[in-house]
Amino acid sequence: MNLNFTLFPVLETERLTLRKLNLENATAIFGLRTNKEINEFIDREKLNNLSESRAFINLISNLALNNKGILKQ
Repeated sequence: MNLNFTLFPVLETERLTLRKLNLENATAIFGLRTNKEINEFIDREKLNNLSESRAFINLISNLALNNKGILKQ
């Protein structure tokens, strides 16, 4: 299968916009990945600080840039 994630689309509905992550999202990602209620049924490592949040965003960005995927739990 030939995948191309380098031209990451923006998908919009009336209530939701899905787009590529960027480093400006670090605080929001940190909040989501450290919220106990949100992560109650998700088995993934908890982020400890904003630096780890930025590293997660960089990892996701590099996966897309290298056509490896769009998400790493």
